[in-house]
Amino acid sequence: MCFLGPFALLTTRAMEPIGPARESGPDLLDSLVTEAVAAATAAGARVDGAAVRARLGGMPATMRSSMLKDAVAGAVLELDAVAGPVLRAAPDGAPVTRGIVAEIAAR
Repeated sequence: MCFLGPFALLTTRAMEPIGPARESGPDLLDSLVTEAVAAATAAGARVDGAAVRARLGGMPATMRSSMLKDAVAGAVLELDAVAGPVLRAAPDGAPVTRGIVAEIAAR
């Protein structure tokens, strides 16, 4: 979830593959990972945030998340399945994740 959530949310927000989405929102991606790692830690998991960031940073620029593909197709998005665990477990309420979920849902 610490990898998938930020990947899906960032690409779907941008309506772009990971490369352009990363370039247009590097701080946003970092915040999404930080919130996901905080939620995982609060739930008792051990996650290496630096490794998650490195993996997201090394993905081919053309990679699209399944949520982005669903959004492009006009399908129902699995926002709660992807972001819900972070929103429910993050000690600070995950304001960046919450804002992106709201932005995507408003479309």
